[in-house]
Amino acid sequence: MTEQSSPHERLNTWRGTFAIAHETVFRVHRALVADERAGERSRALLAESAEIAVRKLDDLLTDARRLADRWDEQALLDPSQAAEALGAFDRELGRVEPRLRDLLGRERAIVQELRALRGDRS
Repeated sequence: MTEQSSPHERLNTWRGTFAIAHETVFRVHRALVADERAGERSRALLAESAEIAVRKLDDLLTDARRLADRWDEQALLDPSQAAEALGAFDRELGRVEPRLRDLLGRERAIVQELRALRGDRS
């Protein structure tokens, strides 16, 4: 039986995943620029990816980060309340994860479109 990741691990995984996704978009766009094939569409896709990886991700994770901070404090200062805080943190992540998956799907689609603009078959 597999052990489920802690909310902290899940939060960090989501943040890291979006950082990697945007770095990939940036790298493919930079290759288009180097090939002198970047244009309005590729710049728009790069901007959309940045919007997702920075603003939308931050908006979705604001409450989860706040609850993580609350759990950190309570684990140290009031351990009897820490389990409740951890549960709230876990529930909040569960609430936003479907939207995070949707946004990650959009990041993947952006990479695919940029690669198509570049002529990549992958």
